Amino acid sequence: MCPDDEIHEKLNMTKKEYSKDDLMDAAGGRVDKHLNDTMMVDGRDDGLDVYFAYEDKTQGFRIVDVNTIQECHGYSFSCKADIVNDIGYINLPQEMKDLIPEDDAIFTLSGTLKTGEVTVTHWSREQSKFAQKVACDWWDMAEGEVLEEWGIEYDEVKEN
Repeated sequence: MCPDDEIHEKLNMTKKEYSKDDLMDAAGGRVDKHLNDTMMVDGRDDGLDVYFAYEDKTQGFRIVDVNTIQECHGYSFSCKADIVNDIGYINLPQEMKDLIPEDDAIFTLSGTLKTGEVTVTHWSREQSKFAQKVACDWWDMAEGEVLEEWGIEYDEVKEN
């Protein structure tokens, strides 16, 4: 065995292996941090509100009052039935509840309120530009950053 082969063998023995679950968790955490950092600006929680300022409120809106969010926890794709027991949704006036579609997939942000309650803070339709930006552009960027930090290529990530 030549010296270069020995070095490569030692590197491969000490190189940590990562699974697709590891990558999803790390990328998800990074996107959640970016959402939180973007939402929480200068002691206010309205940094993402521009993305939810639809004239047509059937496209999405902020669910909780301004400056009631302590921390943003990230996003999910769900449906109205998934949020009906959240305190933010419960506190909405009925006419606002009626604007959220019953059968369509929706994009939601969740967070901890200053009262300590965890709830959905914003919603928009799944196909909104912001939902796609977060789920595609921000997610891809986060995955790339994580892979670079780990020093591996995507094809080196192991199946679960």
